[in-house]
Amino acid sequence: MTSAEKLGMIVLLIIGLGVRLWWLFNVNSQPVTDFNFYYERAKDIAANRGYAVDGVFTAYWPVGYPFFLSLFFRIFGPSVILAKILNTALTLSCIGLTYWITWRLWKSSILGFLAGLILAIAPPFVAYSGIVASEPLYTALTLLAIAWSLVAFQKPRFWLLVGVAVGFATLVRPQAVLIPFLIIPGVALFSRSEREDRRFNYKKAFAYSLAAMLLIQFPWHIRNLVVFKKPVFISTNGGDNLWIGNNENATGKYIPPPGIPQSPAKELANDKATRTEGKNYILDNPGKVISLWPAKLEATFLTRSDVAYWSFQTEKGKLITPGMGSDKPLYKFTQRFSANFAYWLLIFAGVGAVLSFPFLESRRALGIPVAMIGLTALLSMVFFGNPRFGFPAIPFQAMLAASAVGSIFMLMSLPLAWWQEKKSPPGRLE
Repeated sequence: MTSAEKLGMIVLLIIGLGVRLWWLFNVNSQPVTDFNFYYERAKDIAANRGYAVDGVFTAYWPVGYPFFLSLFFRIFGPSVILAKILNTALTLSCIGLTYWITWRLWKSSILGFLAGLILAIAPPFVAYSGIVASEPLYTALTLLAIAWSLVAFQKPRFWLLVGVAVGFATLVRPQAVLIPFLIIPGVALFSRSEREDRRFNYKKAFAYSLAAMLLIQFPWHIRNLVVFKKPVFISTNGGDNLWIGNNENATGKYIPPPGIPQSPAKELANDKATRTEGKNYILDNPGKVISLWPAKLEATFLTRSDVAYWSFQTEKGKLITPGMGSDKPLYKFTQRFSANFAYWLLIFAGVGAVLSFPFLESRRALGIPVAMIGLTALLSMVFFGNPRFGFPAIPFQAMLAASAVGSIFMLMSLPLAWWQEKKSPPGRLE
């Protein structure tokens, strides 16, 4: 990167930090529901009590985010403020990584700056700086894996780092296990514009990345085997998640599962029961399942009620009706701005994907962002729709939205190029 490009990234980070500091000073978000669970479990881990509830080991929610918080709680002591500082740093890192990836894929620092700017002011990425949620960590790890992959096709040893990032991401969200199978083909497509003379090494990419990923996961698999006496892949809430989106009362959105275990000792039985019920419903009612897909996708990509709702929970560990006090004007503004932002971002991302396709270089850049957005969509259709599920797709939507601008300028330049060629045909000097 040139000095000007590095300066552009610094400017983006300053803008992002300024917006987030203003937000943190004006909105006193406190952890509730599973956010509070993450926070309390991080305190337990930091105090050497393990990942447990009331002394009983658990794996209901993935361990990755509480473990991440606990590393800093051990050093500085547990506090909600520290958790907010960490999530602020993570969302800022997402801005920088989005800038770099866009610059690398489209070979344009202007598009990189625009994509980063979108993320700097994106309501979810501002609000979740102050919410004790796992989404910023998962998204940062995903973007880091992709950034390393865009170096790895020229320096294969970086596939090990890709696997490390994905391995930690699976501990935050188990579906990250699918990421190598998406980004490796995307990088192979992109590499054609960089190294026409060299064949992409799929075997090395998969071998290195998957080996490193499994190595990172291995200690947690052993821990779960010891605790539950059976293999458990990361967490035990997969059955509940499948049931939520696939049962006779399903709406496509979140509804409380029937059997959230009251004690971790019942987690495996609960997971098996709800998983079986969800699978059977899918097999017996394929038409009804498919009919819920639009509602699931809308909840994931267009509904942004989570931003205001979770941000304005101001009592730790206790759900309240948000926006009922002096913060009501800001709460209402956040609701409106979040909804409008999600709508226009999706439109511009779609325009960017369509307009980039006619241009070979831009088409090769589409593989990774389209695949990552597609993964989010697929998971929503299989399980259920939720705005938080759509959080990791926002950087990739921002990349496509930025590419829309570049494609529009390229299309506008075509008539001018044609006119100049007509005025000065080949062989004629003027």
